[in-house]
Parts: sequence; C-alpha cells; structure tokens
Amino acid sequence: MKISISREMPVARTFARDAVKKTLLDLQKENRPDGVSLGTGSAEGAKQDVRVEVPIDLETTAKLARWNEDFSVAVRAHSKTGAFPTFAGSLAIRETAADCAQVTLSGEYHVPLGLLGAAIDAVALNGVARSSLERLLDRIVRGAMERIDHESTEAYIASRRGFV
Repeated sequence: MKISISREMPVARTFARDAVKKTLLDLQKENRPDGVSLGTGSAEGAKQDVRVEVPIDLETTAKLARWNEDFSVAVRAHSKTGAFPTFAGSLAIRETAADCAQVTLSGEYHVPLGLLGAAIDAVALNGVARSSLERLLDRIVRGAMERIDHESTEAYIASRRGFV
C-alpha cells in the first residue's frame, strides 16, 4: 500500500532538515521509540479504537545523506516475527515558503500474509497503516521542533552572557 503523509514546520528548510536528521538518528539509536506503534486504528465493528503498541526498529540513511538528498526510512516490528507490517520509504524536506518547510514521509507499507493480510488490513483494520505512520511522523516533527527550540534558547543565553 502506497502512503504519503506531510507535516508543516514553521522554520526554514535548513533548520528543519538539520533537526529532523538529528531526531531520526536519535530514534535509530533508541530502536524502540516509546509511543510509536505499527498498529493503531479502528477495527470495523468495534465500539472504540483498538490500540496495539508494537516496539519498532527504525533504520535511516540520515547520517550519510547529502544536504539535497531525502532520507531513507525503514520501520519494522522489533520482534521480527513477520507477523507485523513493515514500511520502507523516504522522508523529504521541502521549502514551502521563506520560513516554512514541509516534511513528507512516503513509501510502501507491506502487510504480512500476502492477499489475506491485505484483505484483513482493508476490511478489519481500516486506517491502521496511515495512523501508525502519522504518529511516527508527528514524533519526528515534534522532536525536531523541540530540538530547534532548545538550541535557539541555548544560543540566546550564550549570546547574553557577556551583556549582563
């Protein structure tokens, strides 16, 4: 299943790219980002959302990517049993305005069990793929913005030390 999800960041592309890169590398080191799952959504007929938290491994080429290249991103369940979906794609950061960047996660989401898995995903787990990857992208963007805020504060404090 092809998926493309975008989020806006109210910062210039250069700042967004650097912060997103560092955030991806941090998540890759953790290789179990808390709160990110490959199975959150609504099951058809359920009275409430079904939530399954699956620890994940995240792989990226962010460390090796040149300034104008997208980052490759692969996500799979930490257990590696083959019972959970996988994702392979890229994370692109584009300038949308002078001080705005758009972060887009796009690629292929693969469900296990071939056609049977695809049917179960389409009928019973409507929205799981998209909502799981939206949560991952939200975590990446939120982490990047927190990093930018922290670095801006640190730079401001450092610049004021000599003026007090």
